[in-house]
Amino acid sequence: MVKDVDDSKSYKKVKKGKLTFKGGEEIAKKKKKSKSKVNLKDINLMPIPGSGRISSTGSSVMGMESHFSKEVKEGDWLLIRNQARQEVEEMKKVKRVMSDISLILEDGFGVDLVTPATYKIINVPRDDQGRVKDVGGVCLDDLVKERQKNILTYRERVGGAFGGYRIKAVAVEGETTKEDLLDMRSKKKSDRYCMI
Repeated sequence: MVKDVDDSKSYKKVKKGKLTFKGGEEIAKKKKKSKSKVNLKDINLMPIPGSGRISSTGSSVMGMESHFSKEVKEGDWLLIRNQARQEVEEMKKVKRVMSDISLILEDGFGVDLVTPATYKIINVPRDDQGRVKDVGGVCLDDLVKERQKNILTYRERVGGAFGGYRIKAVAVEGETTKEDLLDMRSKKKSDRYCMI
C-alpha cells in the first residue's frame, strides 16, 4: 500500500530566484555600464576627395599623382564608386600606408580597378596621441560598416566562348540583415549554392 505524501512542505524549502554561492556575499556586485545609445546618423563622417586617381589589384592600391602619406592614415577608409554600377559605393579600411603612391587595404575592392578612378577618404577622428577615438562608446568601424550594410554582392554568369563569372554589387532599398542579403543572393541562378 502506498501512502499519500504531502509534497507541499518540500516545495517550500526550495529557494527561488538567483543562485547564491558560498562567499558570494563578500564579492562586490558589478553593475553593467549601460552604453549610451548613439544614433549612427547623427555622427557625421564626411568623405573628402583624395588627390589624384587610384588603381588596384587585390588589396594593394597604386596612386597616380596622389599623396597618401599626407592624406591617409592607418584605420581611415577609402571610398570609391563601382565603375560598372555608378550608384554603388564601396568602402575599404586602410591597413598600411606604404608611400605617397601605394597603400594596402584590409580587403580588396569587389572589382579590381584597372582604369584609374577618383576616390574619397573618410578620416577617422583621432585623439592627441594619434589613436582612433570611439564616439559615444561606439566603434567607428561599425559606423562605416553601417553605411555599407545594404549592398547585395552576388556572382553572375558571363556569356561568351570562355564563360566565367562576374561579381556584381547592387544597392538594396530599406533595412536588411545579413540573412536577408544571403537569401536574395541564393535566389540568383548562378549563385544558388552560396549557402552551402
